[in-house]
Amino acid sequence: MKFDSSASWSAYGFASTRSRQAAAVKANDRIGVGALSPDETLLRSREASDGHLGPGAKVGTSFLYSERTSFYLNYSLETSDDNGLLLHGSQGKPVSA
Repeated sequence: MKFDSSASWSAYGFASTRSRQAAAVKANDRIGVGALSPDETLLRSREASDGHLGPGAKVGTSFLYSERTSFYLNYSLETSDDNGLLLHGSQGKPVSA
């Protein structure tokens, strides 16, 4: 893979925590980094994080088909479900539209 320092891309960092937590919900404070590589019609993204429930990652692409229509495909590796319940190990899932 070739690195082009003049290419258009951006990097970001993030952190999350809960201010108040229910007893049944596991703590999952997270910290991570990500990067975006956009061009005229294709946006490529990647993200990695770590927290109390373990590591997480997401890679994806978004294709701008027209001014009002886009298609995307993402793959995410998560360690908790939508309710914050701890899963046995990690779970990866593809998401597309």
